[in-house]
Amino acid sequence: MNRTEMRENAFKLIYSLEIQKVENVQEQINLYFESNNITDEEAKKYIANAVNGIEEHQEEILKNIETNLKEEWKLSRISKMDLSVLKLAIYEINRAQTQGKWRKRKWQRKQNRLFRRSLTA
Repeated sequence: MNRTEMRENAFKLIYSLEIQKVENVQEQINLYFESNNITDEEAKKYIANAVNGIEEHQEEILKNIETNLKEEWKLSRISKMDLSVLKLAIYEINRAQTQGKWRKRKWQRKQNRLFRRSLTA
């Protein structure tokens, strides 16, 4: 499974958890792996780390999103799908060890510009 497919599966699980608001996240992760026949250990590790990392840093990630919203916008106005994408993106930018420092800073600047542009449109 390549990195794109791993991200796609992580997004699907994050979105699913966003809709369901479950208590036992680890059980849902295992159920997701089983129901989607995910056997690649690297993929399992990436998906589990992303989901658990987002859960662990939920407040920080949501605060980051809220501070970049337009003044009259509230977090509840963002669709669950968009919120899931933002959570995964912010987690990867800030926490995941997927890029070197230089690429990470460049990516952060680009994401901030795109994020602000999308909210003003």
